Amino acid sequence: MEKKYWLHRISHEWAVSYYLYEKGYLSLGWSAFTETDILNDARKDDNYQAFENTYHHYRPNEKKRSRWDMWYLAQFNVGDIIVVPLFGGKFSICEVAEIAKPIFEIKEQIADFYDKTGEFVKWCDNNKLLKRENSTECIDLGFAIKVEILADGISRKDYADNKLTARMKMRQTNGDISDISESVEKALNGFKDNKPINFYETALESAASSLYNAITALTPDNFEMLVKNYMECIGADYVYIPAKNEHGKKDQADADVVALFNTLKVCVLIQVKKHEYETSDFAVKQIIRYKEQLEDSDSELWIDCEGGFNYITWVVSSCDDFSEEAKAEGTLHNVRLISGKEFSKMLADAGLSKIEI
Repeated sequence: MEKKYWLHRISHEWAVSYYLYEKGYLSLGWSAFTETDILNDARKDDNYQAFENTYHHYRPNEKKRSRWDMWYLAQFNVGDIIVVPLFGGKFSICEVAEIAKPIFEIKEQIADFYDKTGEFVKWCDNNKLLKRENSTECIDLGFAIKVEILADGISRKDYADNKLTARMKMRQTNGDISDISESVEKALNGFKDNKPINFYETALESAASSLYNAITALTPDNFEMLVKNYMECIGADYVYIPAKNEHGKKDQADADVVALFNTLKVCVLIQVKKHEYETSDFAVKQIIRYKEQLEDSDSELWIDCEGGFNYITWVVSSCDDFSEEAKAEGTLHNVRLISGKEFSKMLADAGLSKIEI
């Protein structure tokens, strides 16, 4: 059976529910049904008929939507994962160890105790429900499910992404959240590895995805201009686009953007390619040859700057991949290969408000 993911609240009768949680049990109300067969009825594959019959037998004049809390609890299977919202902006993640049962079936594991408010709690005289020592009424907790707590006290702010955060705001006691299982696993793994979700990185990835789609629609000239303006945005002192027939170039040497950082004495030479699928090693060779000719004292190629600059070479492509030959050539000659998706993230990181084309 495929593992499912659930959300289950324990805020009802919280002072007792939280104590049971610490002992490895999640609880549910509906104590009037404790001695019925409603959990087994809920597990029947009969289009809810047995479940509804039992419910209406004991509550003939009611049809509360919250009765489905019992039905969902009956569906929790061993190995399923449960997200448990807690007070104080926290939550936990548990794994089902045993299927749900009437609460009196755990009385051998749960002795008399003091709840979270300090009140003494014991089993009622009929040993079916719990009650506070100074009360004549039993506590409305009718069912319990044994769990293994995988992670406790997780900060929603630090580890729950927007999908999981939104789902923890749902009003019902429990529900199937298998559609956001990836968000639950991400929270669990992040908490175990002590790696909180970085809001900035999440926002950056989202912005970069939209930017990448916009880049693919640019003309080659506009893409070059975008790269030029990006270099200005990140602090280059002087950026220009060399003429296509630039004097002194030979052997197909070429750079589309040149960016000077005077304080650092760094000159970034960039070959810009507006490609749809894959960028070959030709672009890498072009920028390598351009750099070599600038460094050659006999070359007629020159840039408008003082001497003593270190040359850094980039190839920025609008597509999302480079050929294996391009990667090998880039590694050999220390050329940075920047894909369209990576450049989109660089743009988002720099701040769109400062970049125009």
